[in-house]
Parts: sequence; C-alpha cells; structure tokens
Amino acid sequence: MRFLGIDYGRTYVGLALGDSETKVSVPLTTFTPKNFEELTEKLTAIIQSESIDTLVVGVPLIGEQYQKQKQEILSFVEKLKQSVQISVDVYDESFTSKEASRRLQGSSVHTTNEHAVAAMLILQGYLDRYDL
Repeated sequence: MRFLGIDYGRTYVGLALGDSETKVSVPLTTFTPKNFEELTEKLTAIIQSESIDTLVVGVPLIGEQYQKQKQEILSFVEKLKQSVQISVDVYDESFTSKEASRRLQGSSVHTTNEHAVAAMLILQGYLDRYDL
C-alpha cells in the first residue's frame, strides 16, 4: 500500500510519501494552495501519479491550545473524504512541527520544507504504530 502524509495548515500544506513495503516515509513537498479546490486538485494529481491508497492527515490531539486548530483540520478531513475516492485517516501530529524544526535546525533547507518534514513524521508514526 502507498500512503500520502499531510501536514495541513492555513498557509502551508506539507506532504510526504510512504509505503507498507519499506515502512519508510520521506518528505515530498510543501505548497500554498489558494483554496480547497486547488488543494484537492494537487492531491488528486499526486494520488494518481504515485498510486496512493490512503491519505494520512495529522491532527493535534494533545493540548487545549490546539482545539480550534483540531476542529479546523477535522473539518478539512471531512471535506477531503467527500472529494477523493480513497481512504482518509488521521494520526496525532502533536509536537511534529517542533520536531521538524529541530531536525532542520542549522541546515540549509528552506523553512517551508519544515511542513514536508512534519508530514513525514506524521506518516512515519502512522506506519510504525499500525505496523503497515
């Protein structure tokens, strides 16, 4: 099975690829969609070109301060489920942005790629937890 990890944000959306054979996730890209339609077009193109079976969207499950963000992402997930023809799952993204920032500290990688690294961490956690 092939997976696309998503670190969803109002400004940036980070993506990562992974599969059940290698059980490894790698950062793919970060982009700034103008609206939901542009986002789903981009995701649909990647789903087709990469033969994706499941989308894994990061949702913050820990911390009261993330409740508004959590609701926004869950709303996005529901809209996404209606827009794509594959499975959409969620996974706890708590602390992934901080970890991505830590991993990129001191590197020459542009900071927007932090979101792709966060998507990688979300997807890797999903692959490890569910032993896919």
